[in-house]
Amino acid sequence: MNTNKRVNLITLKLSAITSFLTLSGLWVCAFVQDANAQSTAPGQLQTLSNQVPALAIIPDNSREDWGLTTPYISDTGGDNSNTGQIDWRTITMAHDCDELFVRFELDDGPAFQEEGYRYNLLVDVDRNPMTGYRGLDKRFTIGADVLIQGGPGKITTFKFTGSDNQAAWNWQQVNSYPLSELPKIPGGRDIVYRINSADLDVFNTGVAGFDWIAWADYSNALQDFYPDTGNQGDAGGYNTYIFSYAPTNKIINPERGFYEATQTQSGDYKPLNLSTLQCYRQNEGISLIHRFFYLENFVNSDISQQYLSMMQADFDKVRQAGLKVIPRFAYSASAGPNLTPPYKDASKERILSHLDQMSGVLKKNADVIAVMQAGFIGLWGEWWYSDHFQPDSAWNDRTDVLYKILDSLPSTRSVQIRAPRYKQNIFNVVTPIDKITAHNNSDLARTGHHNDCFVSSSSDGGTYVSPASEYPYLEEETLWLPVGGETCAPEYLSDPDPSRLSCASALDELGRLHWSFLNLDWYQPTLKKWLNDQCFYEIEQRLGYHFVFLTGNYDKQIKREQPFRFSLQLKNDGFSAPINPRLVELILRHSDGSTYSFNVADDPRFWLAGQTHTIAGEIVIPAGFPAGQYELLLNLPDPEPTLHTRPEYSIRLANDAIWEATTGYNKLNQFVSVEPQVYYPDAIKIIQGRYAWGSLVSFKTADNDTYDIKAGSYEDGKSTDWYAMTTVAENPGKLTALSFNYKGQYSIKNILQRVYLYNYQTAQWDLQAKQLVGNTDDVKVSAVINANPGRYVSPNGIIKLRVAGFHPSRNFTSWSNELSWSVK
Repeated sequence: MNTNKRVNLITLKLSAITSFLTLSGLWVCAFVQDANAQSTAPGQLQTLSNQVPALAIIPDNSREDWGLTTPYISDTGGDNSNTGQIDWRTITMAHDCDELFVRFELDDGPAFQEEGYRYNLLVDVDRNPMTGYRGLDKRFTIGADVLIQGGPGKITTFKFTGSDNQAAWNWQQVNSYPLSELPKIPGGRDIVYRINSADLDVFNTGVAGFDWIAWADYSNALQDFYPDTGNQGDAGGYNTYIFSYAPTNKIINPERGFYEATQTQSGDYKPLNLSTLQCYRQNEGISLIHRFFYLENFVNSDISQQYLSMMQADFDKVRQAGLKVIPRFAYSASAGPNLTPPYKDASKERILSHLDQMSGVLKKNADVIAVMQAGFIGLWGEWWYSDHFQPDSAWNDRTDVLYKILDSLPSTRSVQIRAPRYKQNIFNVVTPIDKITAHNNSDLARTGHHNDCFVSSSSDGGTYVSPASEYPYLEEETLWLPVGGETCAPEYLSDPDPSRLSCASALDELGRLHWSFLNLDWYQPTLKKWLNDQCFYEIEQRLGYHFVFLTGNYDKQIKREQPFRFSLQLKNDGFSAPINPRLVELILRHSDGSTYSFNVADDPRFWLAGQTHTIAGEIVIPAGFPAGQYELLLNLPDPEPTLHTRPEYSIRLANDAIWEATTGYNKLNQFVSVEPQVYYPDAIKIIQGRYAWGSLVSFKTADNDTYDIKAGSYEDGKSTDWYAMTTVAENPGKLTALSFNYKGQYSIKNILQRVYLYNYQTAQWDLQAKQLVGNTDDVKVSAVINANPGRYVSPNGIIKLRVAGFHPSRNFTSWSNELSWSVK
């Protein structure tokens, strides 16, 4: 574009959302044009948002990934008539939870040169032109808080440090990234890169969107802007990008699946971002992250308290976001040429000392640690390329480190080790864990496996040295232990085997070795191959466990103080069983919303892949269990007290219309009933008259055993007056009905009988019935109270029923045969 070209500024007031589902129906990508149409500013030209799922865009030499994104308005080709000068055509942006993808399409212009063409994307994060860089005389239409600058072979991000001086070219480098550049025919180029979205968060307040202009700068040529008026100050134009997200429809389950990889260095600690973590779960269906904690500044010293505090803050964010984490600690990720020394890791003594320091943090946050990888030794904590531990030797020192790591965690958590021979040498055993020795909290039963070069070469980058014996060992052992890791770049390995990259090979080994999780960020060309070959979605679904509810059998009615029998069948279509302890609870939910939980003696860690498991048993329903209709549900919660009631940490069954996102319960589509509890008197109080015969048992059945009271003198006649009490277990505030049933007679005819219930709200006796009763047959008095029945029940569950008999002249005896209450 030529800066002298006049353009008509337009305001787009269209709002279009296009979404597509991938073959599995699990990934959603939404594109939003002009998301803020109602608030478009005078200089704002166009607002876009292109959310893409993971792996949708990889900055390589393919541009097919961009086919479903919406570019900003293209400029007419050839408007820059200067031969050899840049001519902007269009810019496209897209994003996922943690990355911003950018594509420049340009005509003309030479290739990148040192101090030659630079492509500057000026980003106004706070969308306030009064802050950030604006150049001399405030010529830019925005105030740039971030500069994304393209140079030879890379893109670099900078944050503005000019404070109030908006004309000062003061920038601090944040990160550098590779780019992909393709020539365009005839002339020009197509440039693609990605940056971490966190680079934009220079104010630590989160970034919902930003305004931007693009500026091509060349010292010996005309400067070109996109949009054309981006350098015309307050009268110019700019574009806007919005980070909008559509929720995922994937089945999200804890401690399994693809994970997002994160890392931080001690020299430049980059805390986890809560919004990004929440996006992983809500918009990408991720429940697990991997966290590299690099300790490069502490190779020869203690870990600082500041670092430990920042670790704690990261764990707090993981918990708040409803995720779990796989932590690994390392001292170095770089070495000499061709992976030669020095490797810059720490000595055994330093590692053990550091574990003493961090043990408290690890144990405090074990609830959100899925599993810990051994780490510490060598480059990337992978236990080779070390200055202090020789390859495939120094077993005593390695043993000390592994045992210390295990001791730094509670016995309910496992540690993964990098290669099977490491475990075999440390424990001096080649016999795999079996069902008898599994999950007994021993060090042997807590040491699992990770492979960071999965199906990437014949030996998986040195993971295996004797596959003929190691594979059978792992096939048995990994039934009971956590397995996970990542792929790696096969072109850098000495024993490449392209056949192992196939879908058939990947699915076979994931199943045989019972994988629970896999890195989504590395190595993406391999993952993209699986996507193109149409096995990625199956892998995504089957990593870890994948339970399907088959059938259920239950008693049709619940009887108090008697067992309720049930039997459920689930099939595990995943690659593995759950890796950590988990509860099994049968939930009975009353029609009024009250829930009652019963623990079932079962352990989901034994619900193996490819098998059907029966959950069978009986629960005893306690006395006083509220009457009514109950729905049956299955809950598979995390046993940790901090997570037990959080639905994000409960296991979701794979069936449709079975999951309750608000509770974490799985509906079994079964209802059972509980008949109202019948209560009998537990105490009698005589107001008028005297006791003659009987006991509390006399009230339970209508027979010859009665409770008798002789009349006493009362005013101008004779009277019996007494009340019975009972205590109900139900919550008075939740009662919907109260009923009573009384039967009795007197020793003579024509006794005037009154029956009352005590009203706790008014502190008075409310008359329920008044009639003449004789001496030949029991007279029944009953009532059902549906309107505010709780008024007749005390806060601690006491109900009082009063019976008064009166005759004006003759002595008599009251014969009470039966009295009971029931409540709903």
